[in-house]
Order: sequence, then C-alpha cells, then structure tokens
Amino acid sequence: MTTTKDKKLGKGPLKRAATEAKILKAFERVLKRDGIAHVGVNAIVKEAGVGKGLIYEYFGGLEGLADAWVAQSHFIPDVEEIIGSPMAEFQQQSIQQQLKAVHINYATMIKDNWLAQQIFAEELQPNNKLSKIAEYVRNQIGKTHEEIFTSATPLQDEDHIALLFIIHAASNYLALRAKQSPTFNGIDISTDEGWDSLMKMMSTVIDIFEKGKSKS
Repeated sequence: MTTTKDKKLGKGPLKRAATEAKILKAFERVLKRDGIAHVGVNAIVKEAGVGKGLIYEYFGGLEGLADAWVAQSHFIPDVEEIIGSPMAEFQQQSIQQQLKAVHINYATMIKDNWLAQQIFAEELQPNNKLSKIAEYVRNQIGKTHEEIFTSATPLQDEDHIALLFIIHAASNYLALRAKQSPTFNGIDISTDEGWDSLMKMMSTVIDIFEKGKSKS
C-alpha cells in the first residue's frame, strides 16, 4: 500500500524530471526561433520560466544542457537511417552502390534539417559557447559512418577509404550551402531539381572512380 510518506518522497524526482523536460523544450524553442548564435542561459531561463541556477544544478551549465538535448532529441541518425535500407539488404549491395546510398541519403538529410545546418555550421565558429556541442554532434555522426564502413561492410582498400573521406566532405559542404548560399556553379541547389542534379553528379563521380579501379 502506498502511504502519504511514500507519495511525498516521489514528488521530488517527478518534479525535477518535469522541470528538466521544460528546460529542454525551452532550449529547443530558443534554438529554432533565434538560431544557435543567440542561445544562452538567460534566454533559456526566460523561455522556460525557471531560475538560472537550475541550468547548472540539473545540467552542469549550457553545454551540459545542449548535450542532454542532443541525446533525447534523436538528432543523430542511426545506421539504417543513413544507409536508407535494412542492413541485410545494404550488405548485399556493391561498394559502389553503398557509397552512393550513404552519401546521398546523408547529404539530403542534412540539407532538409535546418537545425542540423545551424549546429554543424557552428563548428566553424570556435568562440561560440556551443561549438563543443556542434563538434560532439559531428563526431557522433562520423562514428556512425565509421560503423557502416568498418563493421557493417568493412573497407580494406585505401583508394575506397580516400574516396569515402572526399565524398563525405562534399556531402557536408553541399548540404550546408543549400540554405546558406544555394547557387553552386550556376545550379540552384535549394530546389529539388537542382539538388537532384548535384546528387547525380556525385553518383557519377563514384561511377567513374569504380570504372577506373576495375581497369587497373
């Protein structure tokens, strides 16, 4: 039987969990509304309607709060989201097909996620308080890529590894440009038509690479 004393003991953890959730939602609203450059403790506590001390007590500060938000928001895609198919099906594809699927899916996911673009671009702003979180997110996604091509379908060939690095860098660059500076070599990559054209070019590069390797 639950006693009055038991109920009282349960209020503290429940209240804290509710307040943490409230702060996390406030963090996300400020981030989406004002952009990452304007996220700060004062803005978040005002949005949440809580005392500033709770940010430090519950999360250890702004970076801890951002880290907690990343963890609970499913911001980092899992392997199957990036490969675009069940793992068993993906493993049956050629390396050529795998490289195309991974980087086109990845680039398009980033291009379509304004918040992701904000956070990744922030990695280039070392003086901002959230730059470590942007770096953390980027590293976590890098680990997902590493899992795909070291565990799921291990790459042994140095040429393929080099191509992987270059295509990944191109995916990041093009995805970030799609909103910030959408005209790329005369192609408007903010449109579906322009973006699809560029993704086909990326596929062509992979095809040419594989054709060259088959002849060597």
